[in-house]
Amino acid sequence: MGALAVLLFLLALTPQPSPWSFVLVGAGCLVAVVDGYAGVWLMLRRPRRARRHTVAFQMQVCVVWLVNTLAFLTLLNTSAELAVPGTFLWRDGPASLLDVAYLTTLTFASGGYGDIRPGNELGKLLTMLTSLAGLIYATLLVTAIWQQFSPDIPD
Repeated sequence: MGALAVLLFLLALTPQPSPWSFVLVGAGCLVAVVDGYAGVWLMLRRPRRARRHTVAFQMQVCVVWLVNTLAFLTLLNTSAELAVPGTFLWRDGPASLLDVAYLTTLTFASGGYGDIRPGNELGKLLTMLTSLAGLIYATLLVTAIWQQFSPDIPD
């Protein structure tokens, strides 16, 4: 899914991009983010005795998941900016792709700084999605660590 999204993003950068290429990039990224969250959720829901994972393994899974989620959210937001210029604004002007990547990372990790902001409803929706993804990531990371160190509770 990731390779397909990257290829479609590169296709969208051609001189005459099709609007459908941006839609396909966005759909691929959303499916990948949902798939990543579903995988971690299923890992946490497995019975404790069936997990047999070390803390190092869970941290490795969480780091890979973090990198994938941030990559897909950045790809989704930059595709939206390319498809609809003005989706994100940098000091009342259009944001560059680096500005959009910066916004995505800061919004995922915290609330952002406010120097880059949504320019329209699509930008607001994507910013909310990015912020929500960061909150869910932090919650599931703490849950994974908590479950690893908590004592066994009999069924």
